[in-house]
Amino acid sequence: MPIYYYGSGSPNSTGTSKLDIVLVSTSPYIAIGAGKFYECDCTSVAITFNLPSAIGLTGEQIIVKKMDNVESNTLTITPQNGENINGNLSLIIVYQNSSVTLVSDGFNWQVI
Repeated sequence: MPIYYYGSGSPNSTGTSKLDIVLVSTSPYIAIGAGKFYECDCTSVAITFNLPSAIGLTGEQIIVKKMDNVESNTLTITPQNGENINGNLSLIIVYQNSSVTLVSDGFNWQVI
């Protein structure tokens, strides 16, 4: 069962670390590594955003934000096979400027 995320907000940097900004407008998109801020534009297509494996990334963060205002084109975030997000198989973002910060616990992804 997916998580539907309807909140809005902006990502916050943590400490002095700097995040790489990645623009995403195609689907499916496969994220590589962590420590990035992904700006997803679902104007033309719903995006399936595939997370990297949480294994080996303990404590690493990924921030994903839906930039467009096309509610019918959702942003679906999915972990690797055998992994989950807060115990769920996916997380769906519907509204413009909604974002989620995910952190790896070494086995799965957790929403913080």
